[in-house]
Amino acid sequence: MAFKIKKVTTAVWPVAAPIPQDGGTIEDHHFFVRFNRLAQAKFDELSAQGDQALLGAAIAGVGENEDSVKADKKATTEMLAEANYRAGLYSAYLDFIVGNKAKN
Repeated sequence: MAFKIKKVTTAVWPVAAPIPQDGGTIEDHHFFVRFNRLAQAKFDELSAQGDQALLGAAIAGVGENEDSVKADKKATTEMLAEANYRAGLYSAYLDFIVGNKAKN
């Protein structure tokens, strides 16, 4: 029997965006994103263009909980314009593509 690689091309994944609060604390905004697993060559190409280009291609949907994730270009654009959300999304995407367990 030949060895077969199990490939996952998309999955709903939890994200925690660190939102600064008064007094120097952070409050995480927890939500869910459906990520597309990009091929390595595409990942490299988009990485060279910046986080917004990479994450824009990687995000297929967003929602407050796993069951509400749907394509929402407006929400994706708004999140990618905010550094705090990009940081949370980028960290979650890296966990997704390397197979780290979700943190929340």
